[in-house]
This record gives sequence, C-alpha cells and structure tokens, in this order.
Amino acid sequence: MGTVRQLAITIEEGLRAALPTLRKTVVTKWALAVGALLEAQTPNTVDLANVLPLETERQGMREQ
Repeated sequence: MGTVRQLAITIEEGLRAALPTLRKTVVTKWALAVGALLEAQTPNTVDLANVLPLETERQGMREQ
C-alpha cells in the first residue's frame, strides 16, 4: 500500500470521528486529497494529480 493511501486511511478515520454526518464519498476523496498534499508537499495540482492513487484512462483525465 502506498504512502498516500496510508495517510488517507488515517485522515479518513479522524474525519469520521470528528464529522460523522459527512457522506462517505466526501470523506474518502477529501482524505485522499489531503494525503496527496502531505506527500507531495506542494499545492501544484499537476504534481498532486501524479501522486493520487486513482485509476484513470489518460493522464489528462487525472489532472481534471
């Protein structure tokens, strides 16, 4: 399991404890975004897109 995924799992657990009324998809995607920010240490969206552990057909779709 990658570093971003491990960070996201930990962040997701904390978000669920702090904000139990949020939808699962919001918590999951938010945790992945924060994990990628922590791993890449940059707000550059292109760099973040390369770090995110999401399956996409093309690189251009990942950056959207």
